[in-house]
Amino acid sequence: MTIQKSLLKYFLLIVLLRLSSTALAQFSLTTNSDGTIGISSYNGADGVVIIPNTINGKEVTAIGTGAFASDGSLTNIAIPDSVNTIGINSFSFCTNLASVTLGSSAVNIGAYAFSSCVSLSQFTTSPDELNELADITSSNLASITFSNLVSFTGNGFADISSSNLAAIVTSNVTSRAFNDFVSATSSNLAVNIGNLAVTLGVSVFSNCTSLASVSISSSAVKISAQAFSSCFGLTNFAVPNILSNFVGVTSSNFATDLSIDLAGITTNGLASNLTSNLASLTINNFFNATISKLDNGVITNQSNLGDSAFAGCTNLNNATVGDSVTNLGNFVFSDCSRLANIVIPASVDSIGAEAFATCRNLVSITIPAGVSSIGASAFIFCNSLNTIVIANSVTNLAGSAFEGCTKLTSAILGSGVAYIGNSEFAGCSALTNLALGSGVANIDSDAFENCLSLTSVIIPNSVTNIGSDAFSGCTSLESIIIPNRVTAIGNYAFYDCTNLGSAIVGTNVTAIGTGAFDSCISLASLTLPNSLKNLGSSAFYDCANIAEITIGSGVTNIAAYAFDGCADLTDLTFEGNAPVAGSSIFDNASQVIVYYQAGTSNWSTTFGGQPTELIALSNPPPTISALTVSPNLCQFTITAASNSVVIVEACTNIVNPFWVPIQTNIHTAGSLSAYDPQFTNYPSRFYRLRSP
Repeated sequence: MTIQKSLLKYFLLIVLLRLSSTALAQFSLTTNSDGTIGISSYNGADGVVIIPNTINGKEVTAIGTGAFASDGSLTNIAIPDSVNTIGINSFSFCTNLASVTLGSSAVNIGAYAFSSCVSLSQFTTSPDELNELADITSSNLASITFSNLVSFTGNGFADISSSNLAAIVTSNVTSRAFNDFVSATSSNLAVNIGNLAVTLGVSVFSNCTSLASVSISSSAVKISAQAFSSCFGLTNFAVPNILSNFVGVTSSNFATDLSIDLAGITTNGLASNLTSNLASLTINNFFNATISKLDNGVITNQSNLGDSAFAGCTNLNNATVGDSVTNLGNFVFSDCSRLANIVIPASVDSIGAEAFATCRNLVSITIPAGVSSIGASAFIFCNSLNTIVIANSVTNLAGSAFEGCTKLTSAILGSGVAYIGNSEFAGCSALTNLALGSGVANIDSDAFENCLSLTSVIIPNSVTNIGSDAFSGCTSLESIIIPNRVTAIGNYAFYDCTNLGSAIVGTNVTAIGTGAFDSCISLASLTLPNSLKNLGSSAFYDCANIAEITIGSGVTNIAAYAFDGCADLTDLTFEGNAPVAGSSIFDNASQVIVYYQAGTSNWSTTFGGQPTELIALSNPPPTISALTVSPNLCQFTITAASNSVVIVEACTNIVNPFWVPIQTNIHTAGSLSAYDPQFTNYPSRFYRLRSP
C-alpha cells in the first residue's frame, strides 16, 4: 500500500511538472478585471486535459467562449474548483470527449457548452449551486452525477439528448432540482432523487419518453404540474408517503395492478395521466388521479376528489366512492366512456362541472340526499342514462346538466331546485316523464329544447319566468298550462311545438316574446289574459289552424307579423281599446275579422288592414271568479248576469275534449256557487261555463 501511494504521488508530480513546462503553453490566456485568469483557447493535442487551479500564480476562474470547441483529440477534461464560469460553446463539437468532471465552483455553464459532444458517456459535477446545464447532445451519455448540488438558480436541465442515458443521481437538492429538464430522450433512464426537501419543478422530466425508474426520498412534499408527463416508458415509481402534489405522470408501461397509499396529502394529490394500461387501482388518501385505462376504482379516506381525477379513464367500468368524500370535482369522471355504475355516498355535498360528461355507458345514477349543488354540464352527453332523481337537498342545478342525454326517459326534480338552467335537458329526445319540483321559480332559455318525446309537463305555480326557446322543438307536447305567477313568456318559448293543441296562459303574463308560439300548427283557439301588454313579433307565426283568439283588455302593442301565416284565423276578439299594431300583422291571414267590445276606444273600420266589427252583448258571459279545492270537493264561485242560465261542464282531456255537464244554475243576482264532488276520481279535470 505504501508503494502504491508513493507511485501515485510520483505520478501527480510528473503531471504537475509537465503542466508547468509544456501544457501551460498550450493555453491562450486572458486576464480578468479582478486579476484572475481565463482560458480563451486550447492549442494542444492531448486527449486528457487537466486544467490547473493557478497559472503563473494567478487563479484560473473561467473557460472562455468556444475555448475547446471542435477539438477532436480531447477525450477527458477535469475542471478545477477555482473555475466558476464555463462559456458558451466552450466544448461544443468535441466529438471524442467521453468524460467531464466539474469542480465545486462551476456554477455558470453557458449555453451549448457541451453541445454535440457525441461520445460523452460520463458527466460529474460537484458545485452546490448551478445556474443551468443545457444542450448536452450525446448518444453515449450513461450517467450524470451531482455530488453536492443544492439548487439550480437558472433553468436547470434543458434539452439533454442521449439515447443511452441510464442514471441521474443527485442528493441534497432543495429547490428547482430539474426544472425545465425537457425533451430528454433515453432508454431505461433511472432517476434517484435523494433528500429532496421542497419541490420538483414544472415539467421537470416531461417528455423523457424512455424514463424507466424514479425514486424519490421520503422528505419530498411536492411534485409540480407535468413533472413526469409523457414519460411513456416509466415502469417503476417509488413515492413518499407525505406529498402535497403528485401530477403530470404519463406512462403506458405501469403494471396492470397498482396500489398507492399516500397519507397526509394536503393540496392537489395525484393528477394527469398516471398510466394508460393500469387495469385496477386501490387508492387511499389522494385525489386528482387521472388513469386512462382502469376497470375498477375504489376511493377511500379522502374528502375531495379533485378536478379531472379520473378524466379519460376509458376502461373504468365501476367506481365506488368512500363515505368520507364530500366533493366530486370538475371533470372528475369525464369521458369515462365505459363507466356503467357509480356509487356516490350520502357524504357528497357537491358535484362539479362536467363531472360525468360523456360517460356514454352510464345507465342510471342516484343523487344522494346530501348533495346541494350540481355543476354545469355535469352529465352532458351521457347517452345511456335513462333515469335521474334529484333530491330535495339540491338547491343549485347549473345549466346543461343533462343536455344531450338522448336515452333519458324520466327526470324527477326535488323541491329545492329554484332555477332550471340554460339547456338543462336540451336534446333529451326520449324524455317522457318530467316532474318539476314545487320550488322552481325560473325556467331558463333552451331548458327543454328538442325534448321530442315530451307529451305533457306540469309547470309548478312557483314559476315566474319561462325563458326563450324553453320548450322549442318539443314536437310531441300536447298541452301546456302557464301558471298565474308567470309574468313573461320568452322568445320562441314554444316554437315548433307542432302537436300543441291547448295552451292556457296565466292571468299575470304581461309579455309574450317573439315567435313564442311560432309554428304551433295544432293550436285551434287561445285566450290571452287582461294582464298582457305586449305581444311580440311573429308570436303566432304560421299557426295555420288556429281559428279563434281572444285578447284581454290590457294589451297596448302588437308587434309586426304577430299573426302572419294564421291562414284559418277568422275571429280575433279584443276586450279592450285598440292597441298599436305593427306592420304586416295579418300577412297570409286574410280571413280574419277583428271584433271589439262596446265601450272601448280607438277602433276604426279596419285594424291591421282587416275589417272590424262591434260586438253588442246583451249580457256579459259568465266567469269563474274564485276556485276552492278541498280534499273531497272542488267549488266554484260564478259571476253571471241576472236571470241567466249557467251550465258548468267538465272534461278530462283538453286536447280531445268530451264536455259533460255537471251542474246547471239559474242565476238571479250577485254570485252563485257550483260544485264538482267527482273531481277526486280523475288525475286531471278541466271546466268551462256556457249559457244555452
